[in-house]
Amino acid sequence: MNGLWAIYALRAAAGLFVAAVVPLVPALVAAHTPHALRARRFAWLGAASLLGFLFGPGLNAVADAIGALMSSGAAPSPLSTRIVIVLSAALGAFMMLGLALTLPAEGDAAESASAEQDRPDPGGKVALWWLSAALMFVLSGFELGIVLQAKLHADVSTREVTLMFAGCSLVMLGVNAILFFTSLLDKVSPRLLIAIGSLIGMAGLALLAIHRIDEWMYIGISLTSAGTGLVLPVIAFLAAGASHRTLGATMGALAAAAGLGQTLGSAAGGWLFGALAQAAFGWLMLPLLLTLVLLLVRPAWWTAAARLPRRDHSHRVPGPFAGEITSPQ
Repeated sequence: MNGLWAIYALRAAAGLFVAAVVPLVPALVAAHTPHALRARRFAWLGAASLLGFLFGPGLNAVADAIGALMSSGAAPSPLSTRIVIVLSAALGAFMMLGLALTLPAEGDAAESASAEQDRPDPGGKVALWWLSAALMFVLSGFELGIVLQAKLHADVSTREVTLMFAGCSLVMLGVNAILFFTSLLDKVSPRLLIAIGSLIGMAGLALLAIHRIDEWMYIGISLTSAGTGLVLPVIAFLAAGASHRTLGATMGALAAAAGLGQTLGSAAGGWLFGALAQAAFGWLMLPLLLTLVLLLVRPAWWTAAARLPRRDHSHRVPGPFAGEITSPQ
């Protein structure tokens, strides 16, 4: 089987295996982590994922080098592609084997029992599903927009597009570092972090929609990456509050919502950029704007979604998000 349908089949197979692993990893981290350490470990988890996105493209360079040795010259594109697929599969198999050999047999029983008594409200599940789908909708449309916009400019090389994506990963990695070293996931309400991240992401998309010089484009990319990078670990951190028995199903539902958002975002993004070109970045702000509206009109959803390890707080700050900034006693 060759051609476009082979690419579709390969992409579907890759998506199937990735979709099986994505919800498993945060569920394992939550199941084997005491509440007091969850914020930091989820920040580490986000950083590890971003490092993979940052260094993963390096497999292309390795594949080209191996292909050149095998063909005694420049590696043909089909050979390099096959080598990338084999290297990716081998690396994935190695990591899964290492995980199977090193994972503890059981999680913390005390943590499990505690979680069983604290089950999320259905409204909280709806909030997390929406947030996961909306964020991936924006991210997939945003990433597709970068590629499509580069195609419209003859002076933009593939290397520059790669550097843009590397810059996105570095910005998100920096945000995760801030979350780790400051323990913001413990100290600040997730509702406020989501609001701040959405506003930053909207500002970045607005710049991308109206920019006329490259410097503003890079600033827009950085702001969009920072905003979405702030919200992503919050989603997993909130979902980790599910009961031990339903933890895997909760993470799986989030992955399904993210997959739906990514599919719709790619389709809508392709249509928007085909019809509106650069202005399409502005339309991608709509899911983030709706998220802000839900934060204001449905506060109970986000209260139900929140499962913070420390429940005793003081020094609450009034305002539109009353009680959002807290400090432990």
